[in-house]
Amino acid sequence: MTVLPFLSSATRAGHKQHFLIGSCSLLNAKTSTLNTTALREAEDAIYDVARAAKHAPTSTQVWFPLYAFEDYMSSVSADLWHQLLVKHLNGSKIVLDANDTVLAHSSVLLMGLDKLFVAYASRSERLLEGVAWVFVERYLWTAGEAPNLRFATGVSTREEKAAACILQVDSRLGIRSAAAHVRERFNASSRAGLHAFVERIARMLQESLGGLSWIGQSAAHEAKRKLSGMKLDIFPSERLFDPNGVDNLYGAFSKLKKGVKAMSFIDYFILHSGTLRRYLGSDHYEDVYRRRLFDTTAPLVEYFYYPNSLRISLVALETPLYSPDGTFAMNFGGLGTYVARELSRSFDAVGTLVDSQGGARTWWGPTESADYKSKLSCDLDSTDMVEGNGSSSAGDTAHRVELFPHVPALEALYRAYKHATTSNEGFSVDVMHLPNLEDYTADQVFFLTFCHTVCTHKEDPEAVKLCNLPLKNLRSFADAFHCPVGSPMNPLKKCTFFES
Repeated sequence: MTVLPFLSSATRAGHKQHFLIGSCSLLNAKTSTLNTTALREAEDAIYDVARAAKHAPTSTQVWFPLYAFEDYMSSVSADLWHQLLVKHLNGSKIVLDANDTVLAHSSVLLMGLDKLFVAYASRSERLLEGVAWVFVERYLWTAGEAPNLRFATGVSTREEKAAACILQVDSRLGIRSAAAHVRERFNASSRAGLHAFVERIARMLQESLGGLSWIGQSAAHEAKRKLSGMKLDIFPSERLFDPNGVDNLYGAFSKLKKGVKAMSFIDYFILHSGTLRRYLGSDHYEDVYRRRLFDTTAPLVEYFYYPNSLRISLVALETPLYSPDGTFAMNFGGLGTYVARELSRSFDAVGTLVDSQGGARTWWGPTESADYKSKLSCDLDSTDMVEGNGSSSAGDTAHRVELFPHVPALEALYRAYKHATTSNEGFSVDVMHLPNLEDYTADQVFFLTFCHTVCTHKEDPEAVKLCNLPLKNLRSFADAFHCPVGSPMNPLKKCTFFES
């Protein structure tokens, strides 16, 4: 399930009245007939649900049989869900059964929607009006060819407008607008290199697990099976990279143009929506049509527990996270940070409840291993410096950083990075020097890049912790920057998973 994009509350508040009047004028509707207070309440309630799901602190994936849908949404019966899904997938090759497994990306979204439906049970029309208004906000300026509804004037606004139009196109044509860039940037050699890059990190996690003295043989084998058998979803369909790949994949969309004159943007949008609908359930829908270069609703890298798969968004393969000509320090510290974190979820407290075949069984984890439980109980916050003045914030639970996936990911990632610098298994020689960073060692650049991946445009306590807490618990970081023993970034007691 994908959370709908939404405008910030500040943006909506500032443009609400202007947008309302302009929209009603375009639709030949009277503003006097609207209960604007009720409309805004319903709209805000919808955005609140989306916002809560989008900003959930940890992964909230759930999977369950279709007949058990009511366990997460009691307000809608499983039978009705079945009927609605069958109707939605009408014309596709998918045949749904009540015993089929549903994989929901966000239980927070499901439960939020359930509360919303309960709250509006006796006011369903109000909720429908709110949903309609969300649709109006997103599409009316395009459908009515009235960009002034959403945008002001000026150079920066023209750029925003162009980007918004591309997003509208990409929502129906997926990777089409960026196909030329993707084909040029990722030739066969670079695609193979990226697969090798991800597999190297996965192998190091396997080796690290195998080296644990406190893991049982059965658990070690299952963890390795999950990592070695994980499906890597990195690039669109290989057909996209064929000489005539774009024409072959999007031929059905191009044919719509023949014999049609003076079609508007929204005419094409509707026609392409119908064409796209016919691809539901096919590999191309997932690999090409559902992929976009800039997708604001998708994580950069995400691990899916039930199918045991890792999906990397295309934007994560761009600089500064990844560069085909970058150094090991840059790429492992950048993209590698996200990859290692998500790979580590395959054996976290949730990953140890589902095996490599998707079976529901507890094969390791805190309930099966006292050592595992002990590792999880280590308090990363015990000597944290959020304000940079050495003061402890152990009681700050609002931005607490757990051991998983950050610590095991960083430990294995650093090992993979060091292994890459001492071997040359399909990787370019690490000879690139960065301007203005000549005085830093490669290890220091690795750690600097690691922190750069969690940078934000404003002060964020959580971002500071995501940088400092894993690093201060890694001895190699203290060695690289010569941090004195007992200093804030080199405490005597460290929380570790693989390290002794």
